[in-house]
This record gives sequence, C-alpha cells and structure tokens, in this order.
Amino acid sequence: MENLKVLIFDFDGVIFDSESLHLQAFNEVLKNHDITISEEDYYKNFISFDDKGVFEKLIDDKQTVDELIRDKNNFFEKYSIDNGLLFDGVCELIEKLSSKYILCIGSGAKRSEIISILKKFNLESFFEVIISADDVNYSKPNPETFQKVIDILNESENIRAIDCLVIEDTPGGIMAAKSADMYCASITNTFDESLLKDADFIFNSYREIEDFLLLDID
Repeated sequence: MENLKVLIFDFDGVIFDSESLHLQAFNEVLKNHDITISEEDYYKNFISFDDKGVFEKLIDDKQTVDELIRDKNNFFEKYSIDNGLLFDGVCELIEKLSSKYILCIGSGAKRSEIISILKKFNLESFFEVIISADDVNYSKPNPETFQKVIDILNESENIRAIDCLVIEDTPGGIMAAKSADMYCASITNTFDESLLKDADFIFNSYREIEDFLLLDID
C-alpha cells in the first residue's frame, strides 16, 4: 500500500463504542409495537444495517418506519451524549494519523449522531469528508458509502479506490469496502477474528493499527 493516501473510518464500532446504545434505542421505540431485538439477534442480523434497514426488516409500513427512525434518532442523540464513550486509544490514533493521511468517515449512522459525538470529543476537525446514512440510497454491504467518499474527495483531489484503506468492525462493512475495490482493515471490537477474515488486515487494538500505518509509510 505504498500509495495509501486516505483512511476511511466506520463510526459505530470503530470510533464510537455505541452498539449497545443503538440496541437500547431500537428496543425503546419498538416496544410500542411489541417487538424486542435480542442482543444475539442484533449482532447476527442487524449490525451492518442503518436505521432504515433495521426497521424495514421488522415493520412493513413506510410511514411507521419513518416515525421510528425519527424517534430512535431523538432518543439515541439525547442518551448517547451523556452515556456514549469512544474506544480507548482511538482519539490518539486519529490525531497521529491525521498528519499523514486524509481522514474520512463512511458510516451507516445518522449525520446528526456522528457530528454530535465528534464535537463532544473535539474530533470533528480531523475529518475531511463524512458520509452518513443521510447521504446514500443503499446502506452497507452496498459500497455506495465508500464510493461517495471518493466522489467528494475528487472534487479537489485525485484519489483512486486503491489509494484508500477502510477501517471496519463488521463483515458487512468489510464486504462494502472490498466491493468498492478498497483495502480494508478490521478491528475486533465487535466480532471475533474468524468472522473478519475477508479483510486484508485484522487488528486487535488501535496501537496495532497505529504501528502498522506509521511504519507502513516510513
């Protein structure tokens, strides 16, 4: 990866330790419909979907889905600001790598959720492009999220897919990155290493990622 220029971070599960908060928010708004998503079911069947994708698998009514997305987003934003945490070491990683690479976010989270957390932890300025669920028609594992990152970068840069490394935590995210013809590194925050084998690189900590990427450019 001698021409590596761009690092694209997923948000939930890579920067923001939020999956348990998302599950709580989904169940909070679904309880009026007598639906509960178990932790096992969430990580097996829903982890790579954006909010719309989750609700559409459970509710067959567009108006209801739109209302659930709004209510879930409102609950999550209020709750996560006080209770959300970043993964240990990720702030330091972002700061160090920002001097060497163009940093971007490609996420299935809502833009408002991403921005509120980045602002809380003073990270917003490190990312040149943020593509969220609001910006795409198709969620991961479709590659549209990552393709849109390149499209925006290329308004002022000259970036190819092979110049990009995506950092993901789920099989669906890995599939999206590889379908976009990008390199992909996975971190074992959410899934066991055995389920992330389609990634080009697998890491167990942010220190490992830091060492790899900084040594890689020396």
